[in-house]
Parts: sequence; structure tokens; C-alpha cells
Amino acid sequence: MQLRSLLRFLVFPVCFTIVVSVEARSFRVQQIPNGIEIGCTTCHVGFGGGPRNAFGQDVDDTLIGGDVDWQAVCGLDSDGDGYTNGQELGDPGCDWSEGEPPPSGLFPSNPGEPGSFPAPDISVTIEASAEAVEPGGSLSYTVAVFNLGSRNASDVTIELLLPWGMSGEIPGDECGVNPRGVTCFLIDDLQPSFGSNLFFSVQVSPTAAAGTYIVRARVSTSTQESDNDNNLESVETEVGGAASRPTFLRGDTNDDGQLGISDSMRLFTALFLGGEFPACREAADANNDSMIDITDGIFVLSYLFLGGAEPPEPGANSCGIDPDLEGGAGDLGCSVYLSCGNAEGA
Repeated sequence: MQLRSLLRFLVFPVCFTIVVSVEARSFRVQQIPNGIEIGCTTCHVGFGGGPRNAFGQDVDDTLIGGDVDWQAVCGLDSDGDGYTNGQELGDPGCDWSEGEPPPSGLFPSNPGEPGSFPAPDISVTIEASAEAVEPGGSLSYTVAVFNLGSRNASDVTIELLLPWGMSGEIPGDECGVNPRGVTCFLIDDLQPSFGSNLFFSVQVSPTAAAGTYIVRARVSTSTQESDNDNNLESVETEVGGAASRPTFLRGDTNDDGQLGISDSMRLFTALFLGGEFPACREAADANNDSMIDITDGIFVLSYLFLGGAEPPEPGANSCGIDPDLEGGAGDLGCSVYLSCGNAEGA
């Protein structure tokens, strides 16, 4: 019993000493500029007072009476990332003294972590207005940019990268078309914790094949970043089956799968002798001028015998859908065309 009491007596002062030591160290974050913003990880690896990082070791080596000597460590580059401890903590001139308000205007970076340095970290997100769209349809994409870093990002540029079969409209004066989409100059200086966004209208080609289209958004800055892994994001858009619209050969009025003089004769019979008009009027519109008249028959004959221009899309040699928007002013309709393998009534 006496031994147990003696152990209690010995253990208590030891624990008390440890608690006092830890509490004393917690005040050191107030002895460096913006130390409270970062906390104990300014000097230690991990939370809860783990091993000292490079900055913490320099602080420990220069302590005066247990207090931080900020002037002794301010000009050092403890973590070797090319920036002084003062630059990282917002006091590049080493002018700050304990008790003064912390430097403002710049977010601090951790002087003990090489991967944390005073630089912007821009990230991008992209969202589509719809998950699916039909050929010839349109949708929009919202691209948002944020600065997650500790310094301004200069000359921020957004790119909307579109796959073949999609084309984007220019949303503003600072934007232009690039070979794969649209490029926009967003802002001169994007401040930390701030963001901006742009809306892009995109048109899907009427002849776009069905499938999954991947649209990407990319952001860049002329300033070195602390993280480049979040500068490119993508979203998937499903383009509906183009087969929902009948495919045909342009100029094949009689639906026999080839262009010949019989196509012009069939058209002239319908126009002038009371014959029935073809069910696929788009096929009969050989020159695709959104009208069916004598010029279509002449267009086919010129193509066949006089070296005239080839019929417009989808052309005379491969099956395809009408490039005009379905239901639009230029769409004459194609209710039945069997020679391209369409089901009757498609």
C-alpha cells in the first residue's frame, strides 16, 4: 500500500510536467505571423504535436528562453521549396513582431512542407445541362474555376474541348474558337478563395453518330501552381441514336438504292403527270434547297452525265441522315426509305 502511494506521488509530477510543456508549445503559433491560421502543423508533422517538420526544427534550434525568435527563422527556406519562411507566412520583409496583427491580404502557406508554397491552385469543374441529347440538338455546359491556393492566379484561361460531332458557340468577346472547341480568357488575376464560371452553348451535328461523347474543360494560368492535378475535368453526354431518323441516299427518288435516270423520271412524273410523290421527300430534294421541283431532276441528270456537283449530305454513295435539324425549316421529312435498311414506317 505504501509503495502504491509512493508511485502515485512520483507519477503526478511527471504528468504535470508533460501537460505544462505541451501547453507552453501551443503559444508558439502566436509568435509567428499567421501561425494561428495554420496551427500546430506549422512546426509539427500531423496534428497533435507529432515530430517536428523542417521549419519546426529551425524554430527549435533558435529558441530564446523557450520563445520563437522570428527574426532568426524568417529569412530561412526551411522546407527548401524556393520561398523563405517569411514569404510563406505573409511577412516577406520580416517586419512583423509578436503582438502585432497578422499580415493580411495573402493566405499563408506552410513553411515546413515542400509541397505547400505561396502559389495559386486553380481547379475546374464542368456540368452539362442535360445527360442526353439527340443529333441536331443543343445543350449547354457550365465551367467553373476556383483558386484554392494562397496567391493570385494570373492570366487564367478556360478551354472547352469538344469531340468531333459537337461545336461550341463563342460566349463572349474574350473567347475564340480553337480546333477542338472554344478558348476563353477568363480573368487577369483570380484571387484566393474566389471563383468564376462561363456558360457554353454547344450544338450537336445532325449527322453525329450515337454514343457517349466526352466533353472536357481545362484551365491554365501563367503562374506556377501548387497543384496541377485538378486542372482538367470531363463530363459524359449521351447522343441518341441517329437511326431514329431514316437514312437515305440524296437524289434516289425511287428508293432503289442507286442514282439513275429513273430517279429524275420518277420526279418529273410526280411533278407534271400527277404521279405519287416519294415517301422520302429528302431523297427527292437532290440539291437540298428545301424544295422539290424540276431543278432536282435536272441536278441528278447533271451529276450523272455532265460532271455536275455531287448531291449534298448524305450524298449519293453512302447512307446517312439529313443534316438539317429534324422538324426545322429545311427538313422535308423522310417517312419511308427502305434501300438503306430502314424498317418500313421508320
